[in-house]
Amino acid sequence: YQNAEQAFREAHKMHSRIGHNLGAANALTGLGEVYRARSEYQKAEQTFEEAHRIYSRIGNDQDAVRALHCLGNLCFAQFRYQDMETFYCKAVSAELHDDTGSIRAGLLYFLGLAQLAQRKYSEAEDAATEALALSISMENKEVQATASFQVWLCQPNQAELADEFIQTLAFRERTGHDSYCVMTLESDGDTHFDQGMYTEAEECYRLAQAIYSSIDDVHGEARELLRLGWLYTGWDRHGDAEECFTQARAVYASLSDEVGEAKALDGLMTVYGLQGKIEDVVMACIDACRIYTRTGRAMREVCSKAWEFVQYFVE
Repeated sequence: YQNAEQAFREAHKMHSRIGHNLGAANALTGLGEVYRARSEYQKAEQTFEEAHRIYSRIGNDQDAVRALHCLGNLCFAQFRYQDMETFYCKAVSAELHDDTGSIRAGLLYFLGLAQLAQRKYSEAEDAATEALALSISMENKEVQATASFQVWLCQPNQAELADEFIQTLAFRERTGHDSYCVMTLESDGDTHFDQGMYTEAEECYRLAQAIYSSIDDVHGEARELLRLGWLYTGWDRHGDAEECFTQARAVYASLSDEVGEAKALDGLMTVYGLQGKIEDVVMACIDACRIYTRTGRAMREVCSKAWEFVQYFVE
């Protein structure tokens, strides 16, 4: 970062000397990002504010809004939600050339987060609802999913999950991770699981499951139930694992998804065995074998070992 800081400083000095305001403001924006990456938040904020003043003075509305977005995200990383709301309110109120509405949708999303963090549910829902409408009109499925989830989180009975979600996003904003995409949550959860960080993995999977629930993606919910089932199995929370696998099996069965149902049965066989529920292992194995036979798919290792056990048990 030291070389980048020096380069941006020299660029700012040169552009300021020749009166090139746009170049000076762009150099300040880059310098602010360097400070932010080093967690020098006060310096970053002062630099972004100076860049915003220059952009505004020369009538560059697009980049002025970009500077406000930088300031808003900076506040998010510091859990300064009221200041974050102020910056995004200014950004949303700006006159922009935004044919698709994508810029406004993104700003509304972050404005809603700031309001949700302060439990301003009505205002947050208004912002998220407008972002959702814009995302539908521009057929952006990813923004639509996150906006739908945000609308759902704005219901007062989801306060606990909303708080957890905001804290997770704010922490990742602070550490430089792009976090609100459901696929990123799943990937982060898998990484935490592999590292034995079960609490963090559970948080990621539960948030991903909630996002799928908010957009009525039943298959997505079932996948997260499988992830949670294997997480709880490794965590020695066998009762919770059994519940997740049972729920996942029921969902896949209702969708006539035999491949998914077989995966859930594999999980059930494992967790039944760990609990000494021999008869349940046998029944789950028989059900799984029927699916494998009917679909012509190769038997998975879990089922194969369970089948060997079942044959021995029957004999």
